[in-house]
Amino acid sequence: MKNALIENGYVIENDLFSEESIADIIQVINASKATEKHFAIRQFLQSVPVAKAFIFNHDFCEFFKKTFGEDYFLIKAIYFDKPPNANWIVPWHQDLTIVTNQKKEVDGFSKWRLKNGKYYVQPTPTILENIITIRIHLDDCTAKNGALKVIEGSHLYGIAQKLDFTKEKPVICEVKKGGVLVMKPLIYHASKRTENNLNRRVIHLEFTNQALPKGLAYGERIDFLFTNR
Repeated sequence: MKNALIENGYVIENDLFSEESIADIIQVINASKATEKHFAIRQFLQSVPVAKAFIFNHDFCEFFKKTFGEDYFLIKAIYFDKPPNANWIVPWHQDLTIVTNQKKEVDGFSKWRLKNGKYYVQPTPTILENIITIRIHLDDCTAKNGALKVIEGSHLYGIAQKLDFTKEKPVICEVKKGGVLVMKPLIYHASKRTENNLNRRVIHLEFTNQALPKGLAYGERIDFLFTNR
């Protein structure tokens, strides 16, 4: 899987979370009421901290440990949905920002912005290339309800390369409920509106094992110990 991720920029692992685990995650999300008026929640695990115990369960931690090792930590968590009243198109893009605890002049860091008390910045390519994104699907995700589509191998093109998307052949990443899409943030990805009025709930997690330079720290860093699982 790790080799496929390096080469293609994405890989799908279905059936990582059981039906019971997904039901538990949905239950704590709904109980928090954090999603009642929102279809996307940034700093998700700060808004719904009880969800950590259900997301980082034994199966997930064993999968991560065997695939990537034990020295990674979480740096970003977002909850997405595409309900009928918030059914949007996501154009082709790369994920180019991280969250930090402060703004500081550092070589290679650009496009600083402050949002909801957190600093967002585009770091160096080396930092972005090291990040691993895992998207946990709380619903069956198909071409009919906004499944992510990717340009295979495009994470190897570098940052902000202009592609002729009319000539590219995107791959639609259909993922079963309880499955995960593992991807590199530099892979070009997009999604259409849902066509079947069904939810497409996803928990988007980003991990790295690379510290930031010049005293900067990740603004959403969460360490979890695999050895305790």
